[in-house]
Amino acid sequence: MITASAPEAAPTDEDQTREVSIDDLIVGRPLTYPVNDTRGRLLLAAGQELTRLAKRRLKSLGVHRVCAHAADSMIQNLNQIELRSASSLASHDEISAKLDHVVEQGLFQIQNSGPAVRDRVRQHGATSFDRELQKDVSELRSETQAELSNLVKEALQGRNDTGGAVAQMAAQFLAQSTEDTDCVLSVVLEAAKKPDLADHALKMAVLAMAIGIEMGLDEDNSRRLCVTGLVCDWGMYKLPDELLNADRILSVGDHLQIQKHSQYTAEILDRTTGLPSQTAVIAYQVHERPNGRGYPKQRTSERINICSRILNVADTYTALTSPRAWRPALTPYAAMETILRMARTRDVDPDVTRSLLKVMSLFPIGSLVALNDGSVAQVIRRNGNQYDRPIIEVVQTADGQPVPLENRVAIDLMMSPLEVVQAIATPGSEEETWCEPYVLINRTLR
Repeated sequence: MITASAPEAAPTDEDQTREVSIDDLIVGRPLTYPVNDTRGRLLLAAGQELTRLAKRRLKSLGVHRVCAHAADSMIQNLNQIELRSASSLASHDEISAKLDHVVEQGLFQIQNSGPAVRDRVRQHGATSFDRELQKDVSELRSETQAELSNLVKEALQGRNDTGGAVAQMAAQFLAQSTEDTDCVLSVVLEAAKKPDLADHALKMAVLAMAIGIEMGLDEDNSRRLCVTGLVCDWGMYKLPDELLNADRILSVGDHLQIQKHSQYTAEILDRTTGLPSQTAVIAYQVHERPNGRGYPKQRTSERINICSRILNVADTYTALTSPRAWRPALTPYAAMETILRMARTRDVDPDVTRSLLKVMSLFPIGSLVALNDGSVAQVIRRNGNQYDRPIIEVVQTADGQPVPLENRVAIDLMMSPLEVVQAIATPGSEEETWCEPYVLINRTLR
């Protein structure tokens, strides 16, 4: 057996250099010191990156042990690192197993214990929004996003009592939604100047709650739905910034790394107090798809909580209408068209999609449309089952003159000869009006 050593001329540190097996050298790192054979011939130069091929070459020459600096030795290097205990690592599987047990036993089903919230939601017909309520919702939106960002950071640092504060947020938006759901959605879903994870969570949560209310959920379940939307992506904060802000189409490896956030979220929620029951299992299933193509367990519709299916649709709509570093946002209309195509392949739940249409209309609340008289209008309210005839306000006349806010009048397109002829991108945005379905289904929406 040949034992290689560092040459006498090389700078050495007796406390840091020792004889180790060549298998203990760390592949992929540059060597701190050169490696020579017993005759003094250079095998690997200092600064050279150690590759698997180089290791095999040395072994073929009979070199099995070398004198290496601690920085080049796997064992010596890792001895300085504090590692997780086996019990800590096991907790990942234990939490998943606990949530999987709930699903397998059918313990995740949602049942109402009170009257449906939709029975007390105020209907406003062809009326404009109350300006004071708009202002209140806007202020609550800003406060909630800031507080939500802080709560996530505190939860990641070990604070376990954040659930109560999140539940209070949900209760406030529920109260405002019963007053005027359309107004709340118009404000909350408005494009953010700097969209972030908190902005996404709030939009998804409030939209999901509106869908759930439309589907007949009671107050407890509507609030549970909103709370879960606010926390279901907390594990995303544990992913590297360079992945979250990547300005490229994500690779398969990137996808796999992002999918880990479901497990990270489960761990955070497992120790968080003050959350409604079933929050963790609902959050765990948000990214499952009815056709079994989702994650983390590729479950099909009958094994996915209805609240998770609702949140999945709300998450998809929110993601599509929000810009990412690697793509612009879609217009609300294009996003709705995309979701309808996805419903046909059961990449999203068809029943939930139908309720999304009732909540937002085919031309979603807040979006701009061109009318058949040449004017431009903004959609302000849904119109029941009349998906393509929402309630609108004209914002620009046919001759291009803007209509002042105080002069705008709500128009029910069911009662008017006016018709929508085109969806329009938001001025100043880079919204796309259409996207290939495969781009959205086979690549991440995040």
